[in-house]
Amino acid sequence: SAWHVINSNLLGDGKAEKKYENMHLSGRNLRAIYSSMKECNTFGLGVDPRLIGIAMFVFRMWDAVTDPVMGAISDNTRSKWGRRKPYLVLGSILCAFVFPFVWMCSRDWSEMAIFTWFMVTAIIYYTCYTIFSVPYLSLAVEMTPDYHERTRLISLRAFMNKIVSIGI
Repeated sequence: SAWHVINSNLLGDGKAEKKYENMHLSGRNLRAIYSSMKECNTFGLGVDPRLIGIAMFVFRMWDAVTDPVMGAISDNTRSKWGRRKPYLVLGSILCAFVFPFVWMCSRDWSEMAIFTWFMVTAIIYYTCYTIFSVPYLSLAVEMTPDYHERTRLISLRAFMNKIVSIGI
């Protein structure tokens, strides 16, 4: 499976194993996840990089469609928990459930089977991530009506995100 590839020594020098452990098993940095999909499928499973590029283009275009849709859904939700919180909970649970499936392909599969698996599971994962991320990024507007306080909140969020990203 791809988990085996991630935990194996891909390049023969031990650096790949450490890189994958640091970047990807924590799951906190979306750019690291995005990068690992490309590297694991290309180097670990031997899939043509052009196919991986096509898959990444397709699911990022899908993401460009689902983000505004999720924004409209979140903005128009009326529940006793608020407009954003139900989607934060649902999206985070779905992401945690779906993410491992992106990596559950076998080296024994054909290149097209791996490509198809990767594209389908990545689309599902990014849809789940959209369910979480769009309401999360909109939450600061709900927290305070003051422009300057919102700016401080968003700056603090961006700063903490960078600190965590550096730590990974």
